[in-house]
Amino acid sequence: MARGKGLDDLLLAGGSPRLRRWYAVPAPARQHRRPYDLPECGPIQGGGTLKTARSKTADAIEGFVSQLPANANRAQLVMSAPGAGKSTALGASIHRHRVEARIVVGTKLLAREQVERNGYNLIVGRNPSNCQRYDVVRALGEAGHPVEALACGTPFEPRCPFYDGCPYLAQFASTGPRVGTAEQLFNRMFWRGGTLAVVDDGDLQRSLIERMTLRDAVLERAVEQLAEGYDGERAVLQVVRHALIDAPRRWLLAGGAWDHLAGVAAQHGYDITELVERLPARETLPSPFGDADGYVSVRTVEAVPPASVATLLAALREELPAFRTGEDFNSRLRISAGKIEVGRLREHIADSEGVVVARLPMLVLDATPLTVLIDHLTALHERLGDVSAEVALPPNVRVVQYATGTRGHTSLRSDIQHQRVIDEIQRERLRQPCGPDAEALVVYKEAAPRFEAAGFAADRVLTFGSARGTNV
Repeated sequence: MARGKGLDDLLLAGGSPRLRRWYAVPAPARQHRRPYDLPECGPIQGGGTLKTARSKTADAIEGFVSQLPANANRAQLVMSAPGAGKSTALGASIHRHRVEARIVVGTKLLAREQVERNGYNLIVGRNPSNCQRYDVVRALGEAGHPVEALACGTPFEPRCPFYDGCPYLAQFASTGPRVGTAEQLFNRMFWRGGTLAVVDDGDLQRSLIERMTLRDAVLERAVEQLAEGYDGERAVLQVVRHALIDAPRRWLLAGGAWDHLAGVAAQHGYDITELVERLPARETLPSPFGDADGYVSVRTVEAVPPASVATLLAALREELPAFRTGEDFNSRLRISAGKIEVGRLREHIADSEGVVVARLPMLVLDATPLTVLIDHLTALHERLGDVSAEVALPPNVRVVQYATGTRGHTSLRSDIQHQRVIDEIQRERLRQPCGPDAEALVVYKEAAPRFEAAGFAADRVLTFGSARGTNV
């Protein structure tokens, strides 16, 4: 009876159905709306000339950098179009005022570009060439443990036998402006000695939002590694494991993910709300310990559950009140066949004196900012008024939108969908004939080879990552 799948079986077993509020959607809203050509062109957002936008951008950056003492603990967002000279104006102001800037950008390519153009000190992450215990670093990172604290330590309490001659740490000995990818936002050593924090097209969606995927093998090992005293955690993880077996291939989101967990728990004689309620208020799972030589090793990292398990349990505990309301809600969890994903918004790093980044004036340069992430990034600063410097499209530019499909990277794997896009491109080529050297394409990386086969020159095809923030 406990495993009965019908409503009658549930009621006969003395159970009650889980109810979630349902909102009726008008029938016309469900109808498939087909796109059609407009008789006239739609409006394009206006703006000034490129010269005006560059001047406004440079003035805003110079005004902020020149007043750094007065701008302590202040933040300002400068929004200007790609090509408006944000990075160029920033470099000029930094050198003019001899500022110890700490700059984060979206990609390694952009970081190297800044180094070549402005002479900044390039800071790169730990890798096999600059870290003699990179295997330990990689194991800690994949498990979600704090790398600096467990793999490096401090000059007074080193956690690595090669600490004194470490090439990675040697990067931070140089004075002058530093530049690195946005992951450096969470590196204390990167910010030390700085007088200005700059986020220049930092791809905040990638760096501020952390997503951890847990598969059954990881959860199984975690259950085995948790000794006595963790009965509540083990019970919840076992339910999650069973839920992954029965999950569909499509993602179950928000309330749907929780309903699935609740249903699987009930099939095994548990109440998901009671299981989550019994979890401790603050999750404290075992951390990696020192090996025979006193240092953390890959073996000791793998001997304890990954920190991502604690993140999963914390998310369940945090979202339980929302699940109990019976209303739909946003969740940090999503479940698919064989895996569960938990996301979180990364908090600013702190030391004994408080939040590191909050002590520095912050300048955010972004052509297409995501408001909620900018708000989170600057939450501990006094926010100055945003500066917007848009560039109007020239009159000879014509924008055509095709809305016959989503054009996502998964749909472009389909030969049929791919051919539809090629047909649309061919129609535009007939309307606006030109040579291959006058065409360019921005597309998903995995789809790039197929579009090169459609007649685009290889050097005229960019992917979204390579195009962001560059003037190519």
